[in-house]
Amino acid sequence: MNKRTAIAFCVLGTLLLIAAGVSAWKQGPNPETVCTRGADKVILCIERTSLAAANMSREKRDEAIPACMADPEKVSMYETCLHEEDCDAFMTCVITATQPKK
Repeated sequence: MNKRTAIAFCVLGTLLLIAAGVSAWKQGPNPETVCTRGADKVILCIERTSLAAANMSREKRDEAIPACMADPEKVSMYETCLHEEDCDAFMTCVITATQPKK
């Protein structure tokens, strides 16, 4: 392989990486990832106040994730709320988002 061919491969590889990144960005986050992270954070935050409640949530986790993935509103809620770093802010966001609209 000569220098010119090597440079062409590098440029092509870079363009493919950029295209893949733009494609992933346009598609948005993966609902399974968002719902899994959301469920895990809910369990973590509940665990701070009640180990028994956290254990019950853990038992329902595997059912809750597919249900979340099937509900675009829940995916969107977790996308928004997962930006909250601390548990109080995260749980307030989740509770607010799940209350019926007046």
